[in-house]
Amino acid sequence: QDQDRNSHISSDKMTKTISIISSNNRGVDLLEAGRFKDALLEFKRGLEMATISFRRRYHTKSFFAFPDSVEWSSNLSRQETLPLTSPFVYARAMRISEGDIVSKVTLGALTYNFALTSHLRFFAIGEKGREMMYSTIKIYKRAYVLLHGSPLCLAVLNNKRQIHLSLNHKQASNDCRDQIAKLLDMLPAHFALENKDFFKEVWINLVTQDASLAPAA
Repeated sequence: QDQDRNSHISSDKMTKTISIISSNNRGVDLLEAGRFKDALLEFKRGLEMATISFRRRYHTKSFFAFPDSVEWSSNLSRQETLPLTSPFVYARAMRISEGDIVSKVTLGALTYNFALTSHLRFFAIGEKGREMMYSTIKIYKRAYVLLHGSPLCLAVLNNKRQIHLSLNHKQASNDCRDQIAKLLDMLPAHFALENKDFFKEVWINLVTQDASLAPAA
């Protein structure tokens, strides 16, 4: 009986994990299609399930690398379904591989995706979306805490900086910039080579935007 009970619990955990990952990846599909409201609902559903599972089973690991369980989506900013955004927003969502455990990375990816969707949505609705910026900053902060120690948090810092700049929060945007520069300097060379497209985009954003913000001579 104990064996059957343990098997049932294990099966139930696996079913919940599959549901969490499926919600995340459905949310990414909806985001790619420009269906922001629907994507937000999927990410919220996944977050609610993942938060409960994460509290019950605290899986943590050293992941100062790109987790194998996470892949970037296509570049959303180049799709016709996406409204015009800042060229400096890192507009790629995180897909989670099937079979991954509920970990800080899983929860961090879901949180980042929720923040990114909110971020892109306020571009879509224009000036009315300004109030969403403040709540989106808080969500990015939560994603940063969960992904801290991973290069994935560079995307969080990059996008958080864009919101601070749009709100004219100069000190906060400079803090994000300094964190990005510090992390880029710290990363081993092989990370940059293995994930060159990601690092190239983050680095170009940093350098190009700094040049655009510099006062005219």
